[in-house]
Amino acid sequence: MFTYFFNIFVLLPATLLSFAIMLLVYSLIMFFIGKINPLNFFKKASSAMVTAFSLSSSNATIPETLKCCKKLGISDSIYTFSIPFGATINMDGAVTQTMVATLLFMELLNVHLPLPTFIAFCASLVLLSAGMPGIPNAQIVMLTISFNMLNMPLSAIPLVVAISSIIEMFGTMINVTGDMAMTTTVASTEKMLDLKKFNS
Repeated sequence: MFTYFFNIFVLLPATLLSFAIMLLVYSLIMFFIGKINPLNFFKKASSAMVTAFSLSSSNATIPETLKCCKKLGISDSIYTFSIPFGATINMDGAVTQTMVATLLFMELLNVHLPLPTFIAFCASLVLLSAGMPGIPNAQIVMLTISFNMLNMPLSAIPLVVAISSIIEMFGTMINVTGDMAMTTTVASTEKMLDLKKFNS
């Protein structure tokens, strides 16, 4: 039992570290592909990020996300499509949270997968995330499915649920940030970003 609780305490920092890496990846994509300053992006996108963190819902954050996209100088013909679409299918925060939790319990329960099977499992999680609703606690369903796929005991899931609310707040923020970051990058590459407004 001590080992279980120890791993749960490891789960939180491990997941937060993976979220930090995702923010870094977004920044690199904007810098190298979009040719824009990520610091300006985060400054103007911060209100939507905070709203997503508070509400734990990508869908409920859409109005604030749209306002941030307008402040960023993105053409409305891009963000009015990409933001609602991203809030529906882009659940990278939930996928990351599920993957970290699954890997942690795979190690704990001594579950080992061949590399092709593991790659197929990761691909399945990404596809499953597209059908997840952007509402609080939706990732618990995906975690249950992933445990079933690997024949791991569902009795471990309540231990994850104990801290899932905290992780989910960060995960939703990552989802919304990813939507805005990729929308901004596409707008920049397609010359549909008002750079004066973005850099002001």
